[in-house]
Parts: sequence; C-alpha cells; structure tokens
Amino acid sequence: MAGLNDAPLADPVVVFAMMFGERKFGHLVGDLAVVTQQRLQDEGLTKEATAEKLKAAQDARENRLAKLLATRLDEWVSGDKEKFVREALVEVAELHELHMGPQMLASIGARAHLLYLHDPHSARTH
Repeated sequence: MAGLNDAPLADPVVVFAMMFGERKFGHLVGDLAVVTQQRLQDEGLTKEATAEKLKAAQDARENRLAKLLATRLDEWVSGDKEKFVREALVEVAELHELHMGPQMLASIGARAHLLYLHDPHSARTH
C-alpha cells in the first residue's frame, strides 16, 4: 500500500479524456469544473483563492463554448442547411462510437433541452 502513496497521480484531464471520449467532446462541454477543481487543489491554494480561480475558469469555459456554439450556428443560419445537418449527423455517429459516447450525447442533449425549455429568451418564446 505504501507504494501507492508515492505514485504520481494522473492529470485529471487525461483521466477524464480516457473515460469520456478522448477530448472529442471538448467543443461541446469544455473542461468540467471537477477537473479544474482537482488541478487547482494540486496547486495548494487557499479555499478563497481556489474558489476565485474556479469561478474565473468556469466563466472562461462558458464564454469559449458560447463562441464555439455561435460560430457553429452561424453556419446553419447563413449557410447550407442540408450540409450542416449532414455534418452534424456524421459527428454524432462518430461521438456515439466513443467510450461513454451515447451517455455523453444523451446528457448534453438533455441539458440543452432543459435550458431551452426554461430560458425566457429562447427562440421558442418569440
């Protein structure tokens, strides 16, 4: 058992990638808070500093993902809709084949659906 205590821990991002799709979902979910939190804990920061850095990382993650989504949706709005759908279906098929792919896709879809239903500014209410 003592040998395990001396072993270096794997980077949480690498572990997450191995478990959930080899970072192929990065453009959809980014680095999750639990991964960022583990990295910050390894830095030995105070609770307050960790919380502040975690919030900044989450804000940056949300902004980056929002820009990626806006760029992607712009292709739908101003581009070839049939091509957009074909490419999206190919991507879904590829993601579905990854370890935990079906579960990740279902989770992302469920979250997007909940946000759509509960967002007062969504297209559904206009």
